[in-house]
Amino acid sequence: MTITYLDLRQINVNGHTEKKGNLTYLSWAWAADTLLRSDQSATWEYAEPKMFGETMMVFCTVHAFGKSMTSQLPVMDY
Repeated sequence: MTITYLDLRQINVNGHTEKKGNLTYLSWAWAADTLLRSDQSATWEYAEPKMFGETMMVFCTVHAFGKSMTSQLPVMDY
């Protein structure tokens, strides 16, 4: 059986989250492992961080299931 992105969306990740301060986030290691078990050819790459005034943004592009998507995230607490 082939697992698709839509199948991954159905996974309840609540048991795999972690807390840092007042933020709850999904463990990258758990998410990457789950992705690679579903698409062994999946890869990701990071672009150079960019400054926007006093704010820095980091960018990660994930290539999986024949599609590439880029996410941007603010750097918090330096």
